[in-house]
This record gives sequence, structure tokens and C-alpha cells, in this order.
Amino acid sequence: MYNVAVIVAAGLSSRLYPHTLDYPKCLLEINHVSLIERAMQNLEANGIRQCFIVTGYQWKKLSHLSSRKGPLKVSLIHNPFYRTCNNMASLWFAKTYVGDQSFIYLHSDVYCDPKLFKHFVKRSEQENTSLMTLMTDFGPVDEEAMKVKVNENDVLVDCNKTMHLDEANGEWTGIAAIHKPQKVFDEIERCLEGEYLDVYDTFAFTNLAAKKHERIVCLSTDAFNWKEIDTYEDLQDIRRSIETAK
Repeated sequence: MYNVAVIVAAGLSSRLYPHTLDYPKCLLEINHVSLIERAMQNLEANGIRQCFIVTGYQWKKLSHLSSRKGPLKVSLIHNPFYRTCNNMASLWFAKTYVGDQSFIYLHSDVYCDPKLFKHFVKRSEQENTSLMTLMTDFGPVDEEAMKVKVNENDVLVDCNKTMHLDEANGEWTGIAAIHKPQKVFDEIERCLEGEYLDVYDTFAFTNLAAKKHERIVCLSTDAFNWKEIDTYEDLQDIRRSIETAK
């Protein structure tokens, strides 16, 4: 069972301007509930009791989360380099807080159906000997997707945005469970020391899979609803989708 989660919420969200000029993207609302609150509700419902949120852009607008009521304790970690680095570096800032325990890892701009989140957590617990699990939407992808390539056992071979569409087996949703955090943080640190600052977290994940032969298992979304919010159109799409499903 997982007790800890890390949410990275430091990005500039420039593609959503002007909607995110004055506050972080994770405060955008779907049916009057923000993306970050929905993520925390999912964590809370699945037994997670400590959540570390790595902040950056408009970080003061998230300060109220540390006094959020309920069994989930929230702590904020500030990444002062958010303008020059990407989410891999933001994840690294949680290293000393997480320690050696397994944890759930989330991007803050993702809507995830509560049933899907529960399904993923349960299946990830069954794969706890792997380095990590990635919630993956198998099927056709577009150019913007964080593309995933797997072997016949759904073990990660490659994950990036530049992969040819024909090579991709699906898309990583931005949600994962990390079972061997020390190995992940060590690889991230190695990348950062090599001045790979403005790269995605998947850069480190792929290095671990391809070069160090670590087992990273991709678990299917199984047609449950999820959405990464990159544009205002994405936000409108998920709002309509949820409204239709009522």
C-alpha cells in the first residue's frame, strides 16, 4: 500500500495563457473542482496520507493547500528554477522528503477518473517488484502525446514526444507508481549533473529502462476517462465529457 505521493506543479503553462496568467494550471476547475483538488481526492480515497507538491510558477496561489482539511497531509516544496528546468528537475526536489518508500507520482495537469485511479493503484501494488509502473493509454496517439513503446509484456522500451507515430504503442498519462525511488532519483541526479535541465522526467525513465535494463511496467487505462490539460480546448473537452457521462 502506498502512503506517499508527489505532485509536480511548477510549470509556466504558457499554452493556456491568458487563462493561467495569474495562477497555476492545476487550479483550473472542472465542475467547480480544481485539477489539484481532484488529484488529492483520488489520493485520499486510496489510502495516501502524505502528499508533497512541488511548486514553481505562481506558487503562492497554492499556499492554502498546506492547510487543507482531511486525512491527506499536504506539504509544499518550492522549485525556484521552474523557469529554466522541466518536470524531471521538479521531481528531484522531492528526493529528501520521500526517502526510500514507494510513492505515487502525478503531473498536476491531468484529470483522472476516480475509478481509473483506484484501478491503477491496485494493479501497481501487484507489480511492486518493478522499478515503477506507468499508467498508459494504449492505442493511436497524436504528435503532442508523450509516446510509449513497449515489448510484448508491456514493459517500457522507450518514452518520448519525438517518437514516430507508427512506433508508439500508446501514451503515458503523467501518472506513475515508483517502487524503487533511490534508483530513480540517482538517475535524475546523474542527468541533472550532465546539465540535462530542461528535459522531461521520461528522459530519466527511458535511460533506466533502455540503458540499465530496469523493469518499468505500463498498465492500461482500460478505456477509463482521463485527460492531460495542455490547452483550453483540452479543458473544454474534459468538461463536456464529464457532463455527458452524468
